[in-house]
Parts: sequence; C-alpha cells; structure tokens
Amino acid sequence: MSRHPQLLQPNHEQHVLEIRQLSLRDRQSLNTDPAVKLFDGGEYIMHLPRKLFLAATTNPLLIDDRSEILLPPNTGREAILSIGFHLLALTTSPRPFKLRSKNNLEEDLRILEAARLLHLEPYVAHIHNWYWWKLRNRPIDAADVHIVLKVALNSQDPFVRLVGEKIAAIIRDGTADGVEKLNEYVAGQPYLNSIVAREDKRYYATMENQAHKAKRIARQGARTESKVQLDQALVEDDGHLSGPVERRLRDASAEQIKSAQKDSARWEERRKEEAELGRSLQKKMRLGKKVAVLTRAEARHYERTKGKRCPYKISG
Repeated sequence: MSRHPQLLQPNHEQHVLEIRQLSLRDRQSLNTDPAVKLFDGGEYIMHLPRKLFLAATTNPLLIDDRSEILLPPNTGREAILSIGFHLLALTTSPRPFKLRSKNNLEEDLRILEAARLLHLEPYVAHIHNWYWWKLRNRPIDAADVHIVLKVALNSQDPFVRLVGEKIAAIIRDGTADGVEKLNEYVAGQPYLNSIVAREDKRYYATMENQAHKAKRIARQGARTESKVQLDQALVEDDGHLSGPVERRLRDASAEQIKSAQKDSARWEERRKEEAELGRSLQKKMRLGKKVAVLTRAEARHYERTKGKRCPYKISG
C-alpha cells in the first residue's frame, strides 16, 4: 500500500509542478477570468479562475463542457472552500505558504479527501504525512477509526486502508482485550470488513509461501550436507568409501527418509482434518445464520476458504 499521496503525472501543458515555486507576477497572472464552478454533489460551492485550477491540478478532465467540476456528494463544503481559498491566496501573497492544518482530524481528513478528488495532492501532502504517521505509529483509537470511516467516501480511501490493516493485525494476534467486540464492529462496517478480509487473505498466503520456502531451503541444506560428506569421504579414502563412512551416510539418508515420511504424514493428517472441517461446516451452514453455531476451528476454516470474516456465531 502506498505510504503517501499518489501523485498523477502531469498530462496537460497548463500544469506546473508547484504553483508556490512561481514568482509573484506569474502567480498573479493565474488569477484571471474565465472561471470554473465547483459543486459538492448538486450544491454550488465556489468558483476558481480556470487558468489557476489548470495550473494546479494534474487532471484537467475534471472540468466538464459547462466549465463545472462536480465532486461527489458529501465531499464537504468547508473542505472545498479551504483548498480553493488557499489557491486564490497563493496568487496574491508575496511569500508562498502551505495550507494550514485545522488541527482537527475530521476537518483535515475532509480537506485531504477533497484534494485527492481535485487532484491537488501536493498542496496538502504535509497534512497527509502528519496524520499518516500518527495513525500508523500510535496505538489505534476507536474515536479516530470512527472519524476515518465517517469521512471516507469509499473503501479506497488510504486512511481506511491503513486502519483496516492495523485492525486486521490486532484481530489476528488475538491477545488484545475486546477482540470479540472488535470483530463485531468490523462485521458491521462494510469498508473495514472488506479490507480486513483482504488483508487476512494476503497475510495467510504470505505465511504459507514462507513456510514452503523454509522447507525447500531445509531440503536443499540436507542434500548439500550429504554431498559434502560423500565428497569428503571419497577424498579421504582415495575414491572408496570406508565401512564407517558408508554406514554414516546410510544412516543420514535413512534419517532424511524418515523425516520426509513424517512430513508427508502430517500433511495428510492436516488434509483430512480440513476435509472434515469442511463437511461439518457445510452441515451447519445449511441451518442458517440464526441457528448455526460454529467451533473456532470451523470459523477459521470458513475464513481461510471464503476469504472473509465469519458471519456465524462462534462457540466458546
């Protein structure tokens, strides 16, 4: 997942890398007619000089044939005004400056959302980076999670992904207080639920790949060790194996065979257990969510095979 705002490549000639790098005269020249109108859903919010907006945004296609920019409903009037007035202020201020944070999580997240929709991420990158650091590195806070979900317009919001990944890790660990309540909360939040399920699927796939890799390395190490012993024995005995060396190699080979047989037996037993869990799970699922009560093993099997949180009651 991206750690910072993903900036689009400039794709039109009016765009400049950063308005604040222009001279005052050049910035003043951007504040001219005609204008484009910004809407929050169907509500008119403000207008900006077309030349100014095109210089700042990386996506000129936001402007329709009526010189209007239609943002999704609930983007936030104050957030749009904050960004718009900041751009206007840059055209008159002798010294360019950064957009000030509101020092309020909800207000600032709305500003970040509006900036992403308008493709003006460079002008709010400092605010994004601060909240990203805070939510990533500090203990997760229920109030912060609630605000992130309240502001987000969809599950692709980077802060929703961030808190979703942290919550998925907490649930997988299972040692924190209130994990059951956290599971219930996630199940009732569609954005979080999809992210947690996706993150769990990715995590378990990674762990499985690492386990397979470790086994391959172990097998390669065993083969290499046997070859070294054989080469050393041939050198010491002028190309012929002595009785003790031959016995040691034979014993080592037998030990490897036993180890492989044990691994095979364990995997076969695991396969049978998974098959049995699958059968018992199917029987209970037919009873319906209101009646069925799963064991923890059945619930984990459901999540592994379905790739999403278990919606059934869990015993114990």
